Order: sequence, then structure tokens, then C-alpha cells
Amino acid sequence: MMLLSATSSTQNLNHPRTLLLKIPSPNCDRLSHLLLATLPLTPYYPTTYSLLPYYLLLTTLPLTPYYPTTYSLLPYHLLLKKKQMSLQASKEIEIRFSEVDSMNVVWHGSYALYFEDAREAFGAKYGLEYLTIADNGYYAPLVELTFKYRQPIVYGMKCRIDIFYVPTEAAKIVFDYEIRRSEDNALMATGHSVQAFMNKQYQLEWYRPPFYQEWQERWKVL
Repeated sequence: MMLLSATSSTQNLNHPRTLLLKIPSPNCDRLSHLLLATLPLTPYYPTTYSLLPYYLLLTTLPLTPYYPTTYSLLPYHLLLKKKQMSLQASKEIEIRFSEVDSMNVVWHGSYALYFEDAREAFGAKYGLEYLTIADNGYYAPLVELTFKYRQPIVYGMKCRIDIFYVPTEAAKIVFDYEIRRSEDNALMATGHSVQAFMNKQYQLEWYRPPFYQEWQERWKVL
């Protein structure tokens, strides 16, 4: 017998939900490295499910917001490759004195600037810069920005900001972020952002602009 648990946290619920799956199988040892999930996502909010056998912490899956995703008995190493195969860029930084507080730790407001730098690096690499968006008649303001602090980042530390594009069929640009210490690749912080599209009259766009659809098709992200 193998026991899997799935825990989710959504914007509409203030408490986590836990789903327990008992799978009777004579080959349960072989199944212990597999993930079983057919989980609907909550719209408009990034949802994280943790799937683990009762004796082994397996993984935490960041599932794509705004886009229904189904996993069915996927090997663990393939799920890791899913993230590696997404469009991503990196930005190297060294923490400046102006970015820390009186405790010598990076001030929380600086993280928004770090993620902005990462978005600019991504745009330059893949042709999705702010000027490109503006030249096509649109703006892409932030409508959601979240951080999670893992370890303190201090003055003089060298870090790398990794940014990952999250595919979506909505009229939005969605990114996940990781900040890692350069010397040992330790995870220091994570983040998530959502940008909506507006036209030059500041009206919200409900459908993907044509240039954005073409960009997604060019990079084969949907």
C-alpha cells in the first residue's frame, strides 16, 4: 500500500486542503518514485501541490496558474525537466549597501527591483521587452507580485536571479523567480508575478494581443 498526500493553498480558501490517496499495489515500491496527480487548478492564483509517499518527501510541484494542467504517473525526473525546459533567463547581482537595512539584510522592497531586473533580462533574451510591448500598442503592468524569503541575503553577497516563463492562454505574462547564492547555488528566495495587458487607453485586454500570440507560437510555449 502506498499513501500519497496532496496539499493545496488557494486564494479562495484560507486553510490548506489535504487529499490522501491510498493505492493498493503489489508493485508499490516501484511506484514510490512516481507522482499521481489529476488535480484541477484554482484560476487566477498560483497553486502548489506537494505529493509525497508516506516515507519519502518526493517533490513540490509548482503548477501553472490560469491553465489547467494534468499530471498522470509521471516519473519524478521528467517533472524536474519540465521546469528546465521552460524559457528562462538569469541576472547576476552583487548586493549594494543601498539595498540593505540596519540589520545588514536586504530590505524587502529591494526584491521587487531584483525581479524587475530579471524581467528585463528575460525580455532582452527572448524579444519581449517593455518597448516591444509598447510599440505594439499595449502596456503590461504588474497586477500580482509575491515573494517568499528562504534565507537572509546580506550586503556584498553575490547572487543570481533566475526567471522562468509560465505559459498561459490568458492575456497575461506570468513568471516564477528564484534567487540563488552564486558561490554554492543555495536558494535564498522565490517569487511569482503576473502582468496584465492594457491598451493605450488604459483599458484591460481580455484576450491575448496578436503580437503576444505570435511570440508564444514562435517560442513554442503553448
